[in-house]
Amino acid sequence: MINITLVRILFANFEQNKTFLKVYDSSGILIGNLNSKEVVLKKTLDFSNVPSGKYRIEIGINGQNFTKEVNL
Repeated sequence: MINITLVRILFANFEQNKTFLKVYDSSGILIGNLNSKEVVLKKTLDFSNVPSGKYRIEIGINGQNFTKEVNL
C-alpha cells in the first residue's frame, strides 16, 4: 500500500493578482489558508499530520475559483 501525504501545487500569476489557496477537511472545516500575490505560486502541502480522508483544495485568482478533491 502506498501512503501519499504530499500534494504539490504550482501555478502562474503573471498579473500578480491577489490569489488564495484554502484547504478544507471532509466536514467543510477550513484547515489551511494562504493569500499571495507571487508571480509563481509553488507550494507543497503536507498532509502527514492529519487524519486520512477527503480534503478539498480551492484556489482563487482574479475572480475565478478552482477546486480539487484529494483522497488521502
